[in-house]
Amino acid sequence: MMVLLILFFLIFTDIKDAFIKYLDNPRDFQARQDFLFNYRNKIRDISTLIFIVYSIIFEASPFQGTLGKVLLKIKVSNIDGSRITIGKSVIRNIFKLVSGFIICIGLIMVAITKNKQGLHDIVAKTVVLKNK
Repeated sequence: MMVLLILFFLIFTDIKDAFIKYLDNPRDFQARQDFLFNYRNKIRDISTLIFIVYSIIFEASPFQGTLGKVLLKIKVSNIDGSRITIGKSVIRNIFKLVSGFIICIGLIMVAITKNKQGLHDIVAKTVVLKNK
């Protein structure tokens, strides 16, 4: 996934020139500053957006989870075990971001709640279950 993101940025953004300038002379402070300060936030924002869209689509798909969840044999589902809708997946992933902003308390909730639900699961009325 990371290789695809790097290729995306190098091909479809203007980051290529700054990156090449930085690689040509990594000790050049101005080149380093241009690359890190001008593009770091852009890279973070686009990467986050790509990951959220990926999560939304795959959690609402027949896979019921991202590639990692499929490999771990777990799935995101409604409380009754059925597949979630795209709308629930959007809500779940937006609140996953919110959980990260609030000192990750929404994610820590997974360890202390009865049904092992984070804030994002409680709000979206979803659970993560083991596949049978």
